[in-house]
Amino acid sequence: MYNYNHEQSIHTQPRIFNSKIEQIKKDGISKLHIVSDFDRTLTGESGEGKKPTTSWAIFLSKLGEEYAKERNKLFNTYFPIERDTTLSHEYKSEQMSIWWQKHLALLVREGVTEEMIKKVIQEEKLKLRGGVSELFAFSKNTTSHSSSSPLV
Repeated sequence: MYNYNHEQSIHTQPRIFNSKIEQIKKDGISKLHIVSDFDRTLTGESGEGKKPTTSWAIFLSKLGEEYAKERNKLFNTYFPIERDTTLSHEYKSEQMSIWWQKHLALLVREGVTEEMIKKVIQEEKLKLRGGVSELFAFSKNTTSHSSSSPLV
């Protein structure tokens, strides 16, 4: 299993973060899913002083206006919940899960295909943060075993 190095990261809520790490260890690799880059966890600075675009944002910009309208409705509903520090962790987690499920259902309804994803990957150039190659390798290595850790 991956060895997490606490010296390489800073957390605003270390107790919650450490609790999550312990839960991941307890549950095991078979229950781990890595959902990434909706918030620039993979993509880095462009080097031109511009805020980086996420891989999700690039992909999603290729979908139609109806998708954008529905996605924005979801964002306007759930993003304030995500950022609200007065709400309980349990409530926020539940709402974030609902948000993600609704967004995935929207992508399915839009008819997103593997070919569409491949085309965006080929056409767009993204600058990735350090450590991304290791994350991809980790995900690939775990998905080749009976237990898996898919990267979404």
